[in-house]
Amino acid sequence: LLASSKSRTNLFKYAGPADYAAFQQNLPENSLYINFARNKNDLFIWTADQKYRKTFTVENGYSSFLKAVSDYSIASASGKDLGNISKEMAKILQPVYPMLKDKKMILISTDSETEKIPFEIIGDTEMISDKSLIAYIPSLLICSYTGNAISREVYLPDTENSVMYNLGRVAIRESGI
Repeated sequence: LLASSKSRTNLFKYAGPADYAAFQQNLPENSLYINFARNKNDLFIWTADQKYRKTFTVENGYSSFLKAVSDYSIASASGKDLGNISKEMAKILQPVYPMLKDKKMILISTDSETEKIPFEIIGDTEMISDKSLIAYIPSLLICSYTGNAISREVYLPDTENSVMYNLGRVAIRESGI
């Protein structure tokens, strides 16, 4: 979760232990923190609200999401309805979905393998993003880091003369980084 291939930084050597109880106490009312990580073909999920912490393993969840992400890309590119994909994704997350559907805010943290999954479209009758505020956040362990040894540079993986490099520089400038 804390190793970044983009910034070439292993944040484990900078992060201290996360105070999970303090984090839970600071969660907004009626919110849920949910972390997704790939474990081979499975999804490992852990959740927290102000009172409870739970962990789940969804067998073949990652491989099932790969198909759903592919279907989502095709459907959204052609302007088709995403309802069936949304329902399929809710089925994949069956152990966790009941916890998601009535929350006012959902804080989602992913690893590099699960970040491409559009969690905001999950839903059985309506997408969770239609009724909950969704925020994607980095790992909790990053919150415990207080030093300044992490590079503040942004790495652009293309050559200086490429279109992607220039677009990336514009995006960085416009984002305020």
